[in-house]
Amino acid sequence: MRIEIGYPDAESEASLLETHGASEPLDALAPVATPEDMVALATRARGVHTSPLIQHYIVQIANATRSIRRSCSGCHRGPALGLQRAARARAVLEGREFVTPDDVKIMAEPVIGHRLELRAAVGRGRAPVSAVLEEILAKVPVPDCPAGQR
Repeated sequence: MRIEIGYPDAESEASLLETHGASEPLDALAPVATPEDMVALATRARGVHTSPLIQHYIVQIANATRSIRRSCSGCHRGPALGLQRAARARAVLEGREFVTPDDVKIMAEPVIGHRLELRAAVGRGRAPVSAVLEEILAKVPVPDCPAGQR
């Protein structure tokens, strides 16, 4: 999974320069979760229900990456499995026991974006990959998941 945090704004960056060397910022960090908490969350995420409709949606997204002309190599089953795992984790963090299409959409770029290799003619960098994924997510039909099928 790849997550971009971007650059700090000018004021924050200046603040970093001002405090650099005066103290060690890592010394002030305190854990927000124990290793046991993380194992418990991972275990809980594995138990989150992913309906067959959502699983089919994930497969359709992965297949769409393989057929888009601008992509040299699309997703294989590894990123599709990773997308399901990430969507389950997001559901847990949102307090749900089931995955929604929005979980899949939100996690698509961080999970599979860096796996797509674009042809040189299209360009390199994150913007073209983002555009390709947006196009795919706009084209793949979003499943209608009734409450009883979640």
